[in-house]
Amino acid sequence: MVQEKPSPSLLFIIFGLFLVGAAAILSFLGAYFIALIYTGFSGNATLLTWNRIAYLSLPIVFIFSLSYFSRRQIKQIFSIHLVLVTLIILAITGIRVAEFNEQKQILQTYQQFIELVKSGKTTEANTFMHPEYQLTHERLDIRQHTWLESAMNTGSVSSTYAVHIESKNEAIIVPNPKTNQWYHPSQSAFLFLQKIDGEWYFTGDGGWFSAD
Repeated sequence: MVQEKPSPSLLFIIFGLFLVGAAAILSFLGAYFIALIYTGFSGNATLLTWNRIAYLSLPIVFIFSLSYFSRRQIKQIFSIHLVLVTLIILAITGIRVAEFNEQKQILQTYQQFIELVKSGKTTEANTFMHPEYQLTHERLDIRQHTWLESAMNTGSVSSTYAVHIESKNEAIIVPNPKTNQWYHPSQSAFLFLQKIDGEWYFTGDGGWFSAD
């Protein structure tokens, strides 16, 4: 006769979830600190974004959780973890794909806009500005926009990682030719954009981006 194993107590499960949460926080901070050392404490914006650190922390949390709950040999424990990780990966992938499409659209808008500005076609460039700006300006006056002048002095920008999605309808682009998947200068000028009816427009505002 096979003796059934006792079900895990509620206290065991709660304590396990608490430990998993602690492991998630500690692994997140650990990965963040390692990335900070790797970048020479320069505040590299790309490496130190929360989502990239979370990706690095996820395997550690998965292994810790699997190890803890497997002590009681809970049935289908591996399957449960596998399903959870799969759902998390699918959710992250979906979010990242949507974000990438927005970044690509903004980068294309920036490239078209900056070419018109550099060519002196200020009337055409004005169509890329916020509708409210267009109501009061027939053409783009570059002298009124300090951050636009800074963007014009940079080289060609081809990486979508130069675009930072701030919210559903707000974003900034930090034009710097050195930007790529793994590196982004910690400090640089940026241009602000707003999304209206599915299209991204420059507001004329900008600032100084800092990862610190």
